[in-house]
Amino acid sequence: MICSVCKINQAKYTCPICKAKYCCLNCAKIHKSICSGPNSEIDSQNILQKSEEVTEEISISPFEIFKSFPEIMNKLSDPRLQDIIIRIDQADDREKELVDELARNKEFEIFVHQLLDVAPKSIEP
Repeated sequence: MICSVCKINQAKYTCPICKAKYCCLNCAKIHKSICSGPNSEIDSQNILQKSEEVTEEISISPFEIFKSFPEIMNKLSDPRLQDIIIRIDQADDREKELVDELARNKEFEIFVHQLLDVAPKSIEP
């Protein structure tokens, strides 16, 4: 089932009040701000508008979404991947270093595609 808030990710959690499904902490906070009970009749336009308003107020990094994916979090604990990320981040030309790493490291390329598959539209390239 797809998240009722972002309409992008797989829903993993359920609102105890209205039983709406959502995918992460950020979406839970947005939903909580608009949930009006078990028989909530909120139209989709109102949800979208409220969601945009609340998203502006929530100071959660867009990268919080990755915490909802254990496979990604597990890979991020790999020291080799951490070294690659640090090297790219510290490079004078980060974009070139990223492109070079993607070309020479298939495992890293797969990981980056996993990130992009679950990343919110606001942080996609």
